[in-house]
Amino acid sequence: MGLLIAAGSMGLTPTALYAAEETVVEEVVITGSNIRRKGDFDNPAPVQTVGQMEIGNAGAVQIQDVFKSITSNSGSQLANRQNERQGVSQFSLRGLGVGSTLTLVNGRRAGLFAVPDDTGQLFTDVNQYPVNMIERVEVLTDGASATYGSEALAGVVNIITRDKFEGLEFTAEARDASNSSQQLSSAFGAAFDKGHFTIFANYYTQDGNFRGDFDWIEDNQTFSSSTGSPGTYSTATTDPVDGSITHGLGSSSTRVPDADCLEAEGTISSSRCRYNFIDQRRLIAEEERFQVFSKFNFDISESASFYSEISHSRNQVTDALGGAVLRTGPLGGNMFIPGSHPFNFWVDQGGDQPVYLDPTTNAADWANGTLVATDLAGQFRPLGTVLGDGPNADEIKTVFTNSRISSGFDIDLKNDWFLALNYTWANSDYTRREPRNYAVDLLQEIINDGRWNPFGTAVVSPDLVSPKDGATTAGNESLVLQEFSRSKTNTGSVMQQVAEAILSGEVSESIAVAVGAQYRRLDFEDFPDGLSGVLEGGRADETSPSEGSQDAIALFTELAWSVSDDLETQFALRYEDYDDKGGSTLDPKVAFKYNVNDDLSVRGSWGTSFQAPSIKQVSGSTGNATVTDPQQPGAGTFNATVVTGGSADLDPQSSTNYNLGLLYTADNGLDLSVDYWVYELEDLILPGASPQVIVDNCGAGTCPDVLRDATGQINAVLTSFDNRGTADVRGIDVKIAYAPDWNAEGDWIFDLSLTKFLEYDSSEFGDVKNSRNFGNPFGSTPDTKLNGGVTWMNGNHYVNLSARFVGDYTDDQTDETVDSQTTYDARYSYVFPGLIAGGDTTVTAGVVNITDEDPSLIDNRPGFDTEVHDPRGRQLYVSVKQTF
Repeated sequence: MGLLIAAGSMGLTPTALYAAEETVVEEVVITGSNIRRKGDFDNPAPVQTVGQMEIGNAGAVQIQDVFKSITSNSGSQLANRQNERQGVSQFSLRGLGVGSTLTLVNGRRAGLFAVPDDTGQLFTDVNQYPVNMIERVEVLTDGASATYGSEALAGVVNIITRDKFEGLEFTAEARDASNSSQQLSSAFGAAFDKGHFTIFANYYTQDGNFRGDFDWIEDNQTFSSSTGSPGTYSTATTDPVDGSITHGLGSSSTRVPDADCLEAEGTISSSRCRYNFIDQRRLIAEEERFQVFSKFNFDISESASFYSEISHSRNQVTDALGGAVLRTGPLGGNMFIPGSHPFNFWVDQGGDQPVYLDPTTNAADWANGTLVATDLAGQFRPLGTVLGDGPNADEIKTVFTNSRISSGFDIDLKNDWFLALNYTWANSDYTRREPRNYAVDLLQEIINDGRWNPFGTAVVSPDLVSPKDGATTAGNESLVLQEFSRSKTNTGSVMQQVAEAILSGEVSESIAVAVGAQYRRLDFEDFPDGLSGVLEGGRADETSPSEGSQDAIALFTELAWSVSDDLETQFALRYEDYDDKGGSTLDPKVAFKYNVNDDLSVRGSWGTSFQAPSIKQVSGSTGNATVTDPQQPGAGTFNATVVTGGSADLDPQSSTNYNLGLLYTADNGLDLSVDYWVYELEDLILPGASPQVIVDNCGAGTCPDVLRDATGQINAVLTSFDNRGTADVRGIDVKIAYAPDWNAEGDWIFDLSLTKFLEYDSSEFGDVKNSRNFGNPFGSTPDTKLNGGVTWMNGNHYVNLSARFVGDYTDDQTDETVDSQTTYDARYSYVFPGLIAGGDTTVTAGVVNITDEDPSLIDNRPGFDTEVHDPRGRQLYVSVKQTF
């Protein structure tokens, strides 16, 4: 039983702190069932509840902060970097992927986000909703496709909003960590004749951090690029017959680093001029969010009511881009630099490598033409550490907008029968503007004309006048940069429509049923920038526009049978049929709860769940991955485009689920639940192999699935989606809440939750339990997560101390151990009753990660596991809430 429920049932939640809105409900629908029933009944489903108390104790300012309160959550989107999903998060139950957890708002689909994850699955961005609208979050921790359909393969997260709130509420918070953040939120609710209206709004802003802001990253990681600014060169030879140009940039024996590489803050290794890109991108992006959620209820008559939920959010994420790569030049991804260039001081002296002759000491020979430069092939970034990174970086701006309308009618047909009609429309779109996306053809023309200096003299000697023409200065002008520097703009959207009708009622005092039908339509489009489509724009991203639609119809039924006062059973069956892009499936579920005595109960369930292939898995998707290159050992990691081909023959991936649990409730204030759960997964939709495995299998040779430029740098990795493989996942969940009656001053609550993976075996990838799972599509799965805390409430005082433990696990990329981590949080609140205009004023001070624990290091960008750890360190916050 969740802590909030335990506290509320014992009268321990301070009304001044967590005023539960008074709600009179004659019939209810619970998470895990479509049946409306009157009165109390036992729910056989394993539902974990996170209430306002736990959300507050987590110091949550956005819904992703709630993740750490749910130990069954593993492998979530937490700190996306260098892609369109920055600022986006979603639950991932059991490490089965963000697309395998269905998110609901008040029992209805929450909508999908416009950008799929790296496996091509679409998912919900939960950060679109304001935290202050939440009454509780209910997590159904076994498969629920028989009740809710596709995407519920791992389970369901149902966000229940505050109901019947009346009054006015304002909250302001300031937070200081590695970055700072501020938020303002408000709530307004009013009852009127036959109805009620509520609106919640939130404005949130945060600063960003570069990787160099964190000593634990800078002191322990290598950020050395394969290309620098200035760059690396080799002699370019033009065939007099066909005009083709050959060069030796791919060979360490023929390439040379820029003569001013070190003075221009570059580094030299393997005959390359490289640069430290630690501050090329932000580790934590700047964000500005606006979120609003409103709810309206109106009683049309004594037997019919209308409701509508309307939400909208806008999130602007601002990253930074320093020295952007340039891999699309005319010479196999490299640029041609003619010998006539005013700052080309390299000559051919008959050896394999060009030789640099200093323009200062050899000025006269360059001026009178005694020295003649050779044509070069160059591999470089137009901007680098000095001109492009950190404070000089340009901004990447991504704007997400999410809108949702869910409206319907609840009709009391009398005799304990109800008809629920609902239509939900949800739309998500994004626009991403990325600067420094170079028009390579224009850049080549400008270099040919001598108007852009790619050499190190542009940085270290900007006032140097070329002795070759006696007029041109070495420094580059921003106006010339603007001639060939473009902004790459990607856009996309997804729209989901759901129409549903459910008839439910009681056949007898012991049997209740529900029957229903649902229609869903999904429209998706993704339009990458035009320069990328023709392989210009700096990176050789093989991207192309994609769009499509997907329709599904479902018929479902459910029966709840109270066999006796002690035995509650549930039976569900759902048929779902997609168009020619998803197949069809029939999924049953059986569940029970048996009260052994007044204190002890047993619950269990068996069923099947499924997840249809997404539009992107059918049509193919493009993403990015960091890989190490066996052809460049010791060079660190590289960012490569991953092109995954689709298939129209994909079947839904499916799972057979089991759950068996014990529940113990004692008169002394102890609530305990222990659940053993099993997922047996089949026909998993997987890429052919992970990008790293494909690169490793290629080794030192050439492979059709690993695309390299003329210098040997990895541009792209090719793979495809397919139904292949199985996985067996087993574990236990433990929840404990203890509220002793000590007859002491104040009330106490102790809580503990544990999730332990016992098995996670994949037929394709072996044992993936307790692994970072870098080399496969599963999420990070530390086998032990433990949360515990103690809360003391006395009058207007509220104090909480919490501890969160993540066990150690293996980084499968390096076979090194990712160390365990324990963090501690603290929170204190005091209520000043009637302080302002008769309303209550609540002042809260808190600390997240009291001991300022750093994430456990891994040997990969950005140096920690973004699915498990938070890089922000200690977070101090203060908030003030005023109610009227």
